[in-house]
Amino acid sequence: MENGGSPFTVDDLLVKLRCGEAGMWISNELHGSIFWYNDNTAEIGHMSGKWTDQDGAWLIEKMRDAGQRRGLTEIRVNGRKGWERFLKIKGFLT
Repeated sequence: MENGGSPFTVDDLLVKLRCGEAGMWISNELHGSIFWYNDNTAEIGHMSGKWTDQDGAWLIEKMRDAGQRRGLTEIRVNGRKGWERFLKIKGFLT
């Protein structure tokens, strides 16, 4: 998380996971987390690992499904420069 520039620590994530304020998914090559807020917004806490299209699709699907169950309709992408453009090229964002 630190390498990706996340303001969150592993301890922050563990506390939020235990309280139901976060979700985390782990595939063969990638892992990622989302933090849920009381105002019904969400923030991706981190996505890290080795990108493969299969694992990327699986992880993003899990994040979208979790958001939809909470009534969210979009995922905003922040992070390293170029990440949003990369996801658009891969077809995950419009």
